[in-house]
Amino acid sequence: MYMRDKKMNIKLNIWQLGLTAAIAFTPVFSQASGPGTISAVSVFSPSPAAVEFPYQEALLRFEKIVEASTDIEVDIIWVNEIAPDTRQDIFNKLKDGVDVHLTHGLPRHFIHGDGRDAFKDIFENLPFGLNTEEFQTWVKVGGGQELYDEFYEPDGLLPFIGGNTGTQFGGWFAEEINDVSQFNGLEIRIAGFASYVLKLFGADAFSSAVGEVNPLLLGTNDPPGPSGRTGPIDAAELCCPIVDFNFGVAGTAIGQGFVWHYPGWHEPTANAQFVFNKSVFESYDAKTQEILRAAMAQAAQETDLNFNNRNREALEEIKQLEINGNSLQLHRFPDGVLEDLRDKTENDLYVNLCKATAVAGLHDGTKNFKKLCEDVLGGVLSFQDSMGEYGRLSEGAYYLTRESKDEICPAL
Repeated sequence: MYMRDKKMNIKLNIWQLGLTAAIAFTPVFSQASGPGTISAVSVFSPSPAAVEFPYQEALLRFEKIVEASTDIEVDIIWVNEIAPDTRQDIFNKLKDGVDVHLTHGLPRHFIHGDGRDAFKDIFENLPFGLNTEEFQTWVKVGGGQELYDEFYEPDGLLPFIGGNTGTQFGGWFAEEINDVSQFNGLEIRIAGFASYVLKLFGADAFSSAVGEVNPLLLGTNDPPGPSGRTGPIDAAELCCPIVDFNFGVAGTAIGQGFVWHYPGWHEPTANAQFVFNKSVFESYDAKTQEILRAAMAQAAQETDLNFNNRNREALEEIKQLEINGNSLQLHRFPDGVLEDLRDKTENDLYVNLCKATAVAGLHDGTKNFKKLCEDVLGGVLSFQDSMGEYGRLSEGAYYLTRESKDEICPAL
């Protein structure tokens, strides 16, 4: 079992928002069954000692709630501490449920080896799809959790929402993007479905480890890392203000004279997830299971709030940067660019995604993942239609009354 010295566990200063009534008034007790120690592995976040990363708080908060409410201990291992194991090794150990009981990361981090790999990112983000609040509403009370569970059922796992960045930014570009023709030949580091969409416009889109982004922008990624690129590249998208700032990407890009674009059409949400081994989770009695569920939900919610707050603070920090005589340049993607991106997304990605699932391979011939893909994608888009109308009449309309249009979005 992965273990770490409890005395060496570095805690972040995170908001003390209190627990739900079910947690706050639950006395410490001995669980009737189940492991006395939950081995939890972050397959995404480095240790707090390496770099501050808001997703870390989800596991740390989960640990604090569980240990305060039960006699279960939680042992956390961070992604930079799991070598020589790879993320896929961790996934296999999670399915075994012996050395790893719980993971925290993104849907894209695991390879299922069947048709689900073509559409797993829907549970993380979808270009022009649900935003954070909409996605969480769909999963928790709009029917999405049942499909989420069905997706992981062949692996013997249970997924839970694990915190969110909120809507991301659109990336750093060497030149302002004012027409989609500029994507042709553009070498850009960007992950997920966005890479697929930009390739439709001729972009040389690729993914890379976070640690490669700065040297790729500078042209110093030599020898090349896993991406196989040396740079310099024309554009890079990482995440949002707090992540881009803490990992140094904002400073590097500004120093190179790059322009930061918004909105993040490709990642209106970025859902991290807790994934439990189902047999391990169900080995606990009903009361302990409810505490574990509540702990994950509380941890996820506080992570969302911390992302909101830190993104606000980091944006102000980035606005103050001046490097190599350059300061922040913000540029909204023009309406025409967004319309063309949405058109390709709706008429190519959405149309062909589940077709790709059908030819990507089946899980020992027993599961129709094309049907599951259609149910998931259809569920998201149907929910988005109704939520979109409500959102325009409520939150969207309210923002326009609180501040002038120019203050909200100067490019409009």
